[in-house]
Amino acid sequence: IFGLMKSFGAAATATGAEKQTILAEGIAEALTATSFGLSTALLCLLIHGIFTVKQQAILANINYPVWL
Repeated sequence: IFGLMKSFGAAATATGAEKQTILAEGIAEALTATSFGLSTALLCLLIHGIFTVKQQAILANINYPVWL
């Protein structure tokens, strides 16, 4: 969001070819932040899935112990 805000704010005062360069830089910054956020979210989902499976295994062992 901040990359887009910066680029559109600067593009309002720029002329001609400068606008394209400013917009491209701002969009690139916004896409970089988006990709970082998505990769962080995917990593968190993976870790959550691992912990959920481990929790279910522990609960199953508590409820139905192997030694019975």
